[in-house]
Amino acid sequence: MSRHIAELEEQLGVRLLERSTRSLRLTDVGTEMLEHARDSAELCEAVDSVISNRLSDVSGTVRLCAPQHF
Repeated sequence: MSRHIAELEEQLGVRLLERSTRSLRLTDVGTEMLEHARDSAELCEAVDSVISNRLSDVSGTVRLCAPQHF
């Protein structure tokens, strides 16, 4: 996980975590990014919920063709 965070920091050009031998702490930028990531995750869950609710609602006309004696 640490390697992925370091790669992300390199891509963004900012430090997200302050590292010491005994602890990790979010930087101000890291805290702000975490808040936005949580908001994005909540939005994705809401969109998934809307889509799955729409897909579970069956609607429309069903037409069947069958012989008259059937």
